[in-house]
This record gives sequence, structure tokens and C-alpha cells, in this order.
Amino acid sequence: MLNLFKRSPLGFGIGLLVVAILAGILIYLLFNTARIVLTHQAQDAVVTECHGSWAFRNGTQKRYVRTPVAKTADCEKAHSFIRFSRKHLCERLIGTQTTIYLNPDPKGKNTYGGFMAFWLFPAIILIIISAIAGRR
Repeated sequence: MLNLFKRSPLGFGIGLLVVAILAGILIYLLFNTARIVLTHQAQDAVVTECHGSWAFRNGTQKRYVRTPVAKTADCEKAHSFIRFSRKHLCERLIGTQTTIYLNPDPKGKNTYGGFMAFWLFPAIILIIISAIAGRR
């Protein structure tokens, strides 16, 4: 598929657009992570439960998903952004140590900070950008 981008000026433009969009997403994720790490107070927490809710998929289909919830010693909570459709996948995280970032304003809008949320997705996007740009 990457050879298609090399064959015509239109393909090159599409490839450049894809790289630009991915670079924009990468920059947003890294700046947001830096903002959270620098302005929020980090506290150790333990995943204590899995919160379930109905989520829409493709606009019409509903499915039940679960998100891990971490709690600090001071009873501050934060929900993960990762959603599990299978109960056992979420429940295996119960009891694991993590870090949550407490938001000073508004209080209670805390961020669940984990490797996947802060570092894995930007790393994957950077690898994709490198792969596309390296083929030129």
C-alpha cells in the first residue's frame, strides 16, 4: 500500500496528509500528557473495581463495557479510558498498583495514568509515522 503513495503525486499528497494527521495526534497526546504530569498531583492507587456501562457502537448497537476504577488511600477515584467488553479482562486488573493524577480544579476530575494511556499510544503513532516516512 505504501508503494501506491509513491506512484503518483496524488498518492504522495495522501501519504503526506496521513503523516500530518498522525503527527498532530501525537503532538496533542504528548502535550496533554505533559500538562497532566506537570499540573496534577500524582498519587499511588489500587484498582478496586470495574465500573460497567452501556456504550454505543456504530451509532446504533449497544454493548456493555467495563472500565477499571482506581482508588487512593484518601478515597479519590479515577476511571480508566480503556474499555473491556469481557468481564474477566477487567477483573484481572483488580488489586494492581497504578498512579492517578488528582486535578486541583475542578476537584474530582482525576486522570487514570498508566503506561497505555500516557506512553503506549504515542509510541505506536510514532512508529507508524517513522514507517511511512522511512519508505520515502
